[in-house]
Amino acid sequence: DANFKTNVVTIKDALKKVLSLRGVTYNWITSGEPSIGFIAQEVDTILHCIVLTDTATGFKSLDYSKIVPVIVEGIKQLDSTNKDLAKKDSIKDAKIHELEAEDSILKAKLQNQDSLIASLFQ
Repeated sequence: DANFKTNVVTIKDALKKVLSLRGVTYNWITSGEPSIGFIAQEVDTILHCIVLTDTATGFKSLDYSKIVPVIVEGIKQLDSTNKDLAKKDSIKDAKIHELEAEDSILKAKLQNQDSLIASLFQ
C-alpha cells in the first residue's frame, strides 16, 4: 500500500542486476537433497536488501520474494529495448524497400539506354 511507503523510486539498472545474478543448482549439505537458487554471499554484493543475516550464527539467507520487482523492472527494460530495435528494424525495412524500388527504376532506365545505344549501332 502506497500509504505506508515513502521515498518510492523505480529500481535503477534492474537488468544489469538480474544479469549479474548467478542461478545455481546444489545439494544441501545436511540432507543431500538437490535444490536450485542463488548463493547469498554472491547476491549480497548485488542486492544487499534481499539478504538476511542470522545475528546468532552469521549464516545468510535470501528473501526470494524481493527479487521479483527487480526481475519485473529488468523485463521492462528488455521490452523497451526490444521495441526500440523493432522500430529501427521497421525503419530499415522501409528504407530497403525504397532502395529496391529505386534500383528497379534505375535498372529499367539503364536497360532502356542500352537499347538506345544498341539501336544507334545497327
